[in-house]
Amino acid sequence: MFSGMLGGALLLSFSATIFTQSLRKEIPIQDPGADARAIIAAGATEFRRILDPSELGGILVAYAKSIDRVFYLITALTAVSFFLAFGLGFKDIR
Repeated sequence: MFSGMLGGALLLSFSATIFTQSLRKEIPIQDPGADARAIIAAGATEFRRILDPSELGGILVAYAKSIDRVFYLITALTAVSFFLAFGLGFKDIR
């Protein structure tokens, strides 16, 4: 139970870090004129209010790529967990 709770807390922290760092790197690539700090500070629900509609496409691509990187982490950890589970053995607890 401890490992499950600790793993969830660490995964949330790692995912947020990967997302934010990836977004900070992708925004200048997708839209060089956009202010990455202001967009990140506005958050996922409010960034549309501070952007010009012409910039929206590039920012949405940056968000999509950042979310993809988080999904890659989750997929890799799921695969590792799946294979590690076989090493635990099976016990009949009836």
